[in-house]
Amino acid sequence: MKKNYALDFLKVFSMIVIIIHHSSLIYEWMPRGHVFVEFFFFTSGYFLYATYKKHSEMTVVQYTKNRIAKLYPNYIIAFVLLSGWQIVITEKLPYKSILDGILEALMLPTTFVYDGSAINSPVWYLSVLITASPIIYALLRKVSRKVFNISAIAVIITVYA
Repeated sequence: MKKNYALDFLKVFSMIVIIIHHSSLIYEWMPRGHVFVEFFFFTSGYFLYATYKKHSEMTVVQYTKNRIAKLYPNYIIAFVLLSGWQIVITEKLPYKSILDGILEALMLPTTFVYDGSAINSPVWYLSVLITASPIIYALLRKVSRKVFNISAIAVIITVYA
């Protein structure tokens, strides 16, 4: 796939808006920052479909392994840095229990498996991406394009209605 610099610019701009949106000090500057989070979901869907078209022979397990291998190193660096920062600032572990810390280290802060208070909450998006994209990839492999498109439109209407 050819590099799309306009899309890269939009992603960087969106990240800046999301950071401002999540900052409690200047939240009023970006009260509708969630729209940019949704932009990331749409671009992720676009790239997921592009991956499927390019590598349609890839199994769901292979796809999931590739996805985790790509995302996890950055996630674990952020997790370790934020955990260390919290320990330095508060002088205590940032989790209710060791199990909470382990589950968050496994990228499960916003999944059905774990519903605790995450210190790395800005990256909830990654845990959703890791959980949902293999399901969507499997659907792409199993159902016709027409059925998939109709289902996607129905989900979008349901979410935004």
